[in-house]
Amino acid sequence: MQKTKIDYQKFDDESHTGSVNLPPNLSRSSNAGKSRNIWKTVALLLLLFVIILAALTIIAFAKLQERQQKVTKQTVNCTEIFRVKKLHDFYVLSSTCECEQNSCYFAPPFGNVINTSKFMVPYDTIENHSVTLKATPTTGEWTWIDFKTNSTLIIYFHIAVRIDRQKLVRNACFNDRWNEREERSLNGNCFPFSVEQQFKMDISVDNEAFHVYVDDKHIFDFNHRYRPISNIKFLDVNDKLDVEDVKFH
Repeated sequence: MQKTKIDYQKFDDESHTGSVNLPPNLSRSSNAGKSRNIWKTVALLLLLFVIILAALTIIAFAKLQERQQKVTKQTVNCTEIFRVKKLHDFYVLSSTCECEQNSCYFAPPFGNVINTSKFMVPYDTIENHSVTLKATPTTGEWTWIDFKTNSTLIIYFHIAVRIDRQKLVRNACFNDRWNEREERSLNGNCFPFSVEQQFKMDISVDNEAFHVYVDDKHIFDFNHRYRPISNIKFLDVNDKLDVEDVKFH
């Protein structure tokens, strides 16, 4: 019987060069494994993308909440005040704003007069706070300062000045109806306003009343007629006063 001689060198060469043909079922199994690996990689990348997107969304939401909370803090951030004003269609007061501790000071750019009449209250409530207004009357006719809500029909505190008649009227208005006006004595002080003469008015607000000072002299108090005081949202000054600066503190 003749024995078959095996060429081991040829077999070894074929195994290293890959010339040995694999069974069809083994080849298909290998391709399926590669396909599964690719899909696993794609799924992991998609999962990673979703996680990153969710993290960015959470961070953005947290920053938005933080910005909204800053508006309500007594330490006022000017940028937030301007954003709130824009949201409520109020004018930007000026290009310069300095804030420190519990005060916010609005100053017109280059020393010019502020060309707006609405000044947003930068607190949840104006109670236990004050506002300082520096302005110059341009006429002897009626001019006024109002503490208002977002409604145009409600005025919590109305100060009306008629310089040519030396009248200083205080009142309040609800649903477009005026209350009984006050023209009490100015605590023995002379009439404090003159045309083209700057004055400084300080108005402090507590739980009982508005307390008004002009040029550091106590002029009068006006007891609250409506509540809650927290509904007061802005200070409105008519256009016959050239406002030079306003400070809430």
